[in-house]
Amino acid sequence: MSIIKSSKKQDQLLLDGYCYRRAKSSETTWRCSKNNCAGRVRFDNIKYVSITDHNHAPNPEQTIANEFKSKISNSATISHDPPRRIIHEVLLSIDKNDGTAVPTYSSSQRTIERKRKKNDLPLPSPKSLSEIQIPDELKLTNGGQRFLLYDNGDVDHRMVILSSDDDLDCLSNSDHWHCDGTFKMSPQLFYQLYTLHGFVCGRALPLVYCFISGKSEPLYGEMFDNILKHISQRPTTITIDFEKAVENVVKLKLPMTTVSYCFFHFKQSLWRQVQGLGLQDLFVNDHQVRRYLKNFACLTLVPESFVIGEFERLQTEAPDSINEFVDYYEDVYIGRTIRNNRRRAPRFTIPMWNCFARFKLKKIFKWKLTNTDLPEHIAVKIREQIRHSFNDWAKHTSIIFQETGANDNADLNFVVTDQSHKRNDTLDGKLKYTIELVSDNSRFEMIKPWMNEYNLRFITTHQIGHFLGLNHCNDTSSIMFPYYQNIQPKHFLTENVTTKYGKSIPAFESKKVLKAAAEVVPTKTNKTSDKLIKSRKENGRYTNSFNPKFKFPSPALAIKWKMSTGVNTQLPYSKKELDKFLPIIRHNNSEELFRTTSGIRFIWIGHATCYIQMNNFRFLLDPIFSKRCGITSLIGPKCFRPPALSVNDLPGNLDAILISHNHFDHLDFRSVLDLNKRYGARLTWFCGLGLRKWFLIMGVQNVIELDWWQKYHFAKKEINIAFCPAQHWSRRTAFDMNKSLWGGYAIWNTQHKFYYAGDTGYTHNISIFQQIGKQYGPFDLSAIPIGAYEPRWMMEAQHVSPDEAVRIHMDVQSK
Repeated sequence: MSIIKSSKKQDQLLLDGYCYRRAKSSETTWRCSKNNCAGRVRFDNIKYVSITDHNHAPNPEQTIANEFKSKISNSATISHDPPRRIIHEVLLSIDKNDGTAVPTYSSSQRTIERKRKKNDLPLPSPKSLSEIQIPDELKLTNGGQRFLLYDNGDVDHRMVILSSDDDLDCLSNSDHWHCDGTFKMSPQLFYQLYTLHGFVCGRALPLVYCFISGKSEPLYGEMFDNILKHISQRPTTITIDFEKAVENVVKLKLPMTTVSYCFFHFKQSLWRQVQGLGLQDLFVNDHQVRRYLKNFACLTLVPESFVIGEFERLQTEAPDSINEFVDYYEDVYIGRTIRNNRRRAPRFTIPMWNCFARFKLKKIFKWKLTNTDLPEHIAVKIREQIRHSFNDWAKHTSIIFQETGANDNADLNFVVTDQSHKRNDTLDGKLKYTIELVSDNSRFEMIKPWMNEYNLRFITTHQIGHFLGLNHCNDTSSIMFPYYQNIQPKHFLTENVTTKYGKSIPAFESKKVLKAAAEVVPTKTNKTSDKLIKSRKENGRYTNSFNPKFKFPSPALAIKWKMSTGVNTQLPYSKKELDKFLPIIRHNNSEELFRTTSGIRFIWIGHATCYIQMNNFRFLLDPIFSKRCGITSLIGPKCFRPPALSVNDLPGNLDAILISHNHFDHLDFRSVLDLNKRYGARLTWFCGLGLRKWFLIMGVQNVIELDWWQKYHFAKKEINIAFCPAQHWSRRTAFDMNKSLWGGYAIWNTQHKFYYAGDTGYTHNISIFQQIGKQYGPFDLSAIPIGAYEPRWMMEAQHVSPDEAVRIHMDVQSK
């Protein structure tokens, strides 16, 4: 039993699982708090006696919750403890079996905050700095320490500094300070809130708060004077925002401290300049502009002695559209060139904003080789090639790699595994082994089985590059290219990995600096002809003109494939397991699904069929809604899964359908008839040259044929559609081999770009996809196939593998 205060500050009796309130004009009688219940009890000076029974069951959980809320509310009004402590102390008084009846922590926290807010007296609102009066209780911390460190009481230049003795001790013990001013969080009459941060247990924490009425050198001098008199030990380094007044004062007051500008504020100042020059759209939509603007920001991570040289290189290569930004950068951070190739002093000198020297560089890495039950001659060969890999890196960096014992600690641990027992085969007569590179913070993927010394050395050198902080790059001659190539050791480390400075640059001693410095140097790409690949006919049939080695799959090859290749799919055959493994997600609310929104909306319906909405333009890719892909609905391969949408589920305002080629799994006659029946001439169909005749036979009239690189402007929706090259073929009957053109599509408006590759192989001799990316990219979203790619001896020319799909993604500059 207990009596608590309700939210309306009325007495409330909690008894035997019931909640009561006082009956009117009675001090001893209580009635049930439920309005429709006549339950009553009376207090006879000894105990509570029931007068009338309740018409409902007791609710002990509710009474426990009410009592808990009452206790935390009372504690909130009389204590300054944080909510977590209040809640914890009240929980200790509750039986552990009643824990489920207690409100959640977030709900209890809100209860405390509401109670404290309601009880707080309205603070006075001063009209001037002179009217600000700080109450005595606010001059101390909750623990009774001094909190008001300094108040000058100046009517015109009021300054208030807040910090406790404990925080000042932490600041004294911090070797590095970070200073920053904020204007948004400052009280109304003050100009800014300036904070000094120190490092406590590895974390930067605000330790001193300064309310200042301006940003002049005298004010900053007064502020630091009154802080430093309480500091027993000066910092070694201090980081400030880009204010010359602060820089001058800090250098004067702390002559032995190294002062530098904040990297965050450096990037912020560059971005504000980008916004001020109206370059935001170019930054978002132009890949080249975005890369160069980022490279200018990365100059802060380049060694100081190389900054001007790298700036001049970027200045020469940068596109004309960012000339104003380059001029700003030169004036403010580099210094304008004057007579005799000298430069004026910039507003902010290079040593102040360059961050390279701030990194704690590790110069020595230890490695070891761990192997289990390996033949001695194999272990010797492996160790020899690993040493060669480290030497490859040591030649181009200033890092020292040391081998350590198997039982000693190491930064890199090579774990060798014998794979020959898993599969009874060999490669080139040699056993299969894999190597796993393990470091303190990461575990690299298992390396492919290696066949020879060059293979092992190549893969190991690549993995060491990842350990040093390098990502994959697009240069096929680079050790950091993401796909395996059997190349010679002399070609391992190319210019884009080591940068043009060679061994003299110590940038590779730090992971973060290495990654940033590598990005500063533009990555080389495969040579791509500026001349666009055109479609070509030979004897009335289209060819893959860019790849003379392309061979069409012959009937004999198809028979060999069927006879020699088993079932590759790992999908279950039972419908129950298939529904669990690959469920079909149905959308019942079609209005919500197809409502007009900004941006790109993408729905995969099945196989190559996709629905895309680009703002108010809606279109389908290669629609197939039949159960089978074939000449009729009864002949041909059966789909594993039914489509996620049917023809009737599609929106009534569908604009266009894009057909990549005429194979049955991309052009289904039954689906074409159903779509044409529903939409008729309202729908515009797009296809390659030579395919319009088939549509006319099917009764579809509104069909537009396109050649490779031919563009169509969809005027009513302000959309552009271009037909793009692909390496594939076309055929529906025994007599129409390659009589229609195949390809993909680029679709774009002023805001977004989308690419659909269709069916295609990857062209290794000349990248048509790099041409697509250069002509129409970069793309916000791409649909690239990864199906029907095995066996490679059969499918390589016409279907890309997952690895090659990633290459296409990179070539077309897809995000």
